[in-house]
Amino acid sequence: MKKIQLSPIGRQLAQWLGIGAFYLLSLFVFLRLTFPYDTLKQRVLSEFNQSQTDKRLEIDDMSGYWLFGIEADGVRLISLDRTVVAAGETAPPPDVLAIDNVSASVSLLSYLFGTLNVSFGAELGGGEMDGTFKQSDTDSYLEMTGESVDISGLTLLSKGIGLPLGGKLSGQLDLHLPEKKAQKAEGKMELAIVDLSVGDGKAKVRNTIALPKLSAGDLSLKAEVAAGRMDISEFASNGGDFQLSADGKVRLREPFERSVADLNVSFKFKDAYTSKSDLTKSIFGSPDGKIPGLFDMDPQVRQAKGDDGFYRWRVTGLLTHPSFRPGNKINAQPAASAAEPSDDE
Repeated sequence: MKKIQLSPIGRQLAQWLGIGAFYLLSLFVFLRLTFPYDTLKQRVLSEFNQSQTDKRLEIDDMSGYWLFGIEADGVRLISLDRTVVAAGETAPPPDVLAIDNVSASVSLLSYLFGTLNVSFGAELGGGEMDGTFKQSDTDSYLEMTGESVDISGLTLLSKGIGLPLGGKLSGQLDLHLPEKKAQKAEGKMELAIVDLSVGDGKAKVRNTIALPKLSAGDLSLKAEVAAGRMDISEFASNGGDFQLSADGKVRLREPFERSVADLNVSFKFKDAYTSKSDLTKSIFGSPDGKIPGLFDMDPQVRQAKGDDGFYRWRVTGLLTHPSFRPGNKINAQPAASAAEPSDDE
């Protein structure tokens, strides 16, 4: 092979470029080896915990990740219960969201051109979540995927339901926020929970009754987002003990807690569950229907129940504080065609 002969000027330029590249590489290695990650960890913990009254953040270790990223191991978000416990009673354990590993990396090249581009990932519940967040002067983008995340570790979700949950969560979310406004959001969402279960036979409903574990089957959720409105095309599960279906829409707002729901929800407890024990028979009634259960003693619940055994509800209002109305015997329009809430709502 014929060797390339450089001119004296070319050799001098190559030498300068080599020295410059070696200097930059050495500087980067030095910064990575000497960067005070422990000090950064303490700074993050201090600022977060001082700004919260009901949560505490803990991190076991923090280090560098790729070129311009950071990763943290043993991350725990602890919800602090300020409820006063009576003398002689034991305080319930705090809710903990545990993440084995979380990482984030910033694209320096994108940042130089005025766009924040962050890639992130997390290992939790035996599964993985990863995605990217992009933000320019005008728009924001969020892409996120999850695979086989055990929802039993998502204590905040279980707390919202009021009972322990089980199952494996997978799915994806693609969201574009023009002008960085949720009211103008565009995108789609697809989620699935395999082997969804509710309760564990020990946790009590409203601190009163511990119901047997309920198998709800595989839950699927599909939704399209346009002009800030999330239209739910599929929200259903059908397990050995329980069947659920829902449709409707959610108007996205900022902050997310102000988002407005308008849904039709129907569910049914199957005979396999209602006849599982004397306790379930007393609560939901016997399968032959001759003996009514305590669950149907409430007038609204009784009104929501149809002859086919399904309970139908109209769910409207803020996501954080929705209202429930019996939907079985009222002439309610489908949620998808109901009157739109105004953007100022």
